[in-house]
Amino acid sequence: QLKAAHWWDSRDDGSQSAARAMHWFERAAAAGSVAAQQALVERLWIQAPSQARTWLTVLAKRGDALACARLGQLLLEEACHREAAPLLELAARAGHAQAAFHMGQLYATSGGMRQSGLPHSYKRAALWWDRAAQAGHVHAAFALYRLYTNRPFSP
Repeated sequence: QLKAAHWWDSRDDGSQSAARAMHWFERAAAAGSVAAQQALVERLWIQAPSQARTWLTVLAKRGDALACARLGQLLLEEACHREAAPLLELAARAGHAQAAFHMGQLYATSGGMRQSGLPHSYKRAALWWDRAAQAGHVHAAFALYRLYTNRPFSP
């Protein structure tokens, strides 16, 4: 099924091939193929976010770090901080810089924390931001700079 999906996906003859590829990706994903589930998320992310979210949830339950990060970010955008926090932490611990940045935000902001259930802690925020900054996340580096220059604080 996955081979058929890739074959149809590689054809360059318009929407009929794309539709057939999606059909085979969906069949392979439903049969449990992680690669097909990831491919569906990529294809549905812009066109059909609710369908992408379904497959993100399946992948996140399996511990897929990228899926956890994406689903966590979607949940943050929907102000579902309590559901987002464990997903983001799993992704951040696996090395996902954006997830680590969001974890820092949740620890640093009082509103995010009350909703996430995490304790307010600039020290923990700094640890997550440092992890994200070390991975090249510019916003995390700036958050650290602001934390260190605007607060009497020592990690």
